[in-house]
Amino acid sequence: MQIDSTMISIIEDICTNGSLSILELESKYNFTKRQLRYCIEKIDEYLMSEGFNLIVNDSEGFFAINHERCNELMGKISSIKVKNYYFSKEERIRLIILFIISKEEELSLQHFISALKVSKNTILNDIKAAQQKAFRG
Repeated sequence: MQIDSTMISIIEDICTNGSLSILELESKYNFTKRQLRYCIEKIDEYLMSEGFNLIVNDSEGFFAINHERCNELMGKISSIKVKNYYFSKEERIRLIILFIISKEEELSLQHFISALKVSKNTILNDIKAAQQKAFRG
């Protein structure tokens, strides 16, 4: 199960604050209701796969995670940040630029695929975005 930096941040925010409203999450992460719902579904899938309770959406529009297990969950997330972290698009673009600038050998698509753990098409799109970003300034 893949979990990205935004999902980790949402879990951390909910654990830290006890609960957060839909509006607070939409505003903080600049999400639409649909984007937030999708992200919460992905977080729920991750939590279930790791044996944690699902995020609860109460009738008043607040999200919460079982508070007793938040410390355990935060420890698990800390290890994910090190082991199984998946870079966001912006992070991948910055890393591609860094790889190219600091290259010591010829770089191939396979180098990027292996280092960033994404598909060939994703890398090709990210390289195009990196070129645009580099030439924009």
